[in-house]
Amino acid sequence: MTITDRDRKILLVVGLLAAVLVYWFVLLAPKRQEANDLKQQIADADAQKQALATQLAGLKASKADFAGDYSTIVRLGKAIPSKTDMPSLLVQL
Repeated sequence: MTITDRDRKILLVVGLLAAVLVYWFVLLAPKRQEANDLKQQIADADAQKQALATQLAGLKASKADFAGDYSTIVRLGKAIPSKTDMPSLLVQL
């Protein structure tokens, strides 16, 4: 039994098609999954970066307001008596 030219062409096309399918499922599919995993890691890192940038902006605003807040606390601390005189307070009430 001899192989004709037509049969050789069919076998060549089937062989090439099989090679393409093997490449697609064995080599390319795992790399696509790995690429998707890396994209997810990048998205998670970007979300964390955005959250940290927001937190940093809040901390910088708090640092800028610290001097005014501290002076308010000091002023209020001076307005509170150093010794609580409860018995005389009760007598006044």
